Parts: sequence; C-alpha cells; structure tokens
Amino acid sequence: MEISVKIHALSEESMNGVPYVIISGKGRSGSNRLLDILDASPLTTCRNEVNEIEGSNFFGINGELFGADLEWDQLEKLQSAIANASKRRSVRDRFDQVDKAFLNTFGKRMLVPMSKTKARKAFHRVGVMQDPNEWRFPDLGLKSALMPQTRLVLKLNSCPGWTVALVKQDPECLVIHNIRHPAQYLQSWYNRFIHRRTGTASFEENFKDVPKILGYFNRSYAEDLRQPTPENLIEVELWRWRFVNEKLRTLSVKPDQYLLVRYDDVQNDVLSTAERIFGFSRVPLDEKTILRIKDMRNTLFAKPHTTSLDPTLVNRLIDKVLEDSSLRELY
Repeated sequence: MEISVKIHALSEESMNGVPYVIISGKGRSGSNRLLDILDASPLTTCRNEVNEIEGSNFFGINGELFGADLEWDQLEKLQSAIANASKRRSVRDRFDQVDKAFLNTFGKRMLVPMSKTKARKAFHRVGVMQDPNEWRFPDLGLKSALMPQTRLVLKLNSCPGWTVALVKQDPECLVIHNIRHPAQYLQSWYNRFIHRRTGTASFEENFKDVPKILGYFNRSYAEDLRQPTPENLIEVELWRWRFVNEKLRTLSVKPDQYLLVRYDDVQNDVLSTAERIFGFSRVPLDEKTILRIKDMRNTLFAKPHTTSLDPTLVNRLIDKVLEDSSLRELY
C-alpha cells in the first residue's frame, strides 16, 4: 500500500480540520524573521525547530529529509505531535510576546520564569515540569476556549519529507516556503557552520545523505565529493540546498496551501510581505500587529560576515549544480 493512502486515513482524526502553518526551507534564509512576523499577532502560537529538541514529541521521527523514510506509524506520531504542539513550549521558542489572546494573566506571568534555565530546572526537580527542554504549558495559564481560534506556526527547516507528506494528506496544512539566493545562502552557511565552528563537522555528519541526494538527481559521483576540500564543501551544500528547495517547490501546484517567500521580499518591503503571509495564513492583521512588525530589526543577519567565499568558485558551482534545476527561474 502506498504511504499516501495510509496518511489520508490518519488526517481527520489527528488534526480535526484545524489549519496550521509550516515555515520551511533550507535555513540561513530569514526563517526566524518570518516566525517573528507571525508571532507578532495575538492569534498565533509559534514553535521554533521543535524537531531539534531532544525528548520532544517530534524528536526521532524519521523522514524529515526523505519522505520515503516516513513509515505509517511515524506519520501517526508526527500528526499527534502537531495536534499537541500548541499547548507545548521548548527552549527554542520565543518568550517575549506575552500579548497572546489564549493566555490569561497567570499564563502571561509564567512566560518569564519559563524562559529561565534555572527556573525550569527547579520546576523539573519538584515535578511541576516534566522536561526542562520541552514541556506542556500549564492549563491554568490558558484560555482553553480561545485555543482553537489561534494559528499554530511551526518552523521546520530542512524537513521537506515531512512537509510534502503533510500537505498531500491535509488540506489545512499551509506551507510558507522560505528561500534565499544560493550565493547568499552559501555565504551565511559557511560562516555559521564551517568558519565559526572552525571545522567541517557538519559536512562529515551530513555526508551520509549525499549519495541519496545525488541519486535523486541521477548523479553517481558522490564518492568524489567525500573529502572536505573547499570546492567539495560548497558543492555538497549546494546539492542539499537544491534538494530541499526543489522538493518544497513541488507544492506550488497547490497555491491554496503553498506560498513562496524570498529573503529579498522581506528585506525590500516587510509590511507588504507580512500582508501576504497573514492573508495566506488566514490570520487577521490588525494595527497593533503592524506596528510590532514595523519595529522589528534583522538582528540575526545585521552584521556583515567575517569571511567571504570566492565568488568565482561559488558562481561556477551554482552553474554546475543548478544547470537543469527549475529553481533557476526564481533568480
């Protein structure tokens, strides 16, 4: 039986027809800003990279990158995790937006101690908080009647397997595909994961995926890229960038569920982009939320990178890897 048949049978039971938004892409492309834009609304509950939290409901579910690895029981776990995500928080989530319609006075006051590592560990020791890294928000702090009216937003980078499967099975799954020009992406990726970490650990850790990724594109020279030379580092990351974004781009055939947002869209006109995002997400955009968005600053990418990649090498490899890619039309 095809996996798409199995997941269709699970969808209504797991999600109960409640819309939710997934912000997805390759990372290093402004996804934090998109999350912050939606988090400015009192009618959203935003979760950040819940799949990266060890011990969370999302952790350990297969198929993040390759949807074929997502077995039916794993899909059931994924749907269950999504259905319960609105009432949970983790160390990666934001705690500075207290003006949420679904929080009562007690809930708003709880956000401050929850943001403190020492306080969470103390809550854990006395049995109030099961896990100090990812926990269920106390029901005493919630206006339960308003929870169904809020929009769950999940930032899940490099998870095209999950994202594509969820869109195919659930018409209420809305995807904001976040993408950045590959040269700009590579510059940010290199400084964050190679230069700043002074090594190639991420390259070596992720290389196990490379033969499968290149096989998807009918390339068979993965072993030639195994050594972490400067050229191989960039080419492998470009193949990963292409794979994630092309898989997500297949969802463009469902315009009611898919919205493409370029990094430059936010840079050039944040309010116009916010209007598109809120309209697509079916969340009202009021004046108070607009003012919050106007006051936002791009703190993550505000400073110039300390190291620059060779633009000649980068452009040559972009031409090589994206030679027959549909993504070229975006730039």
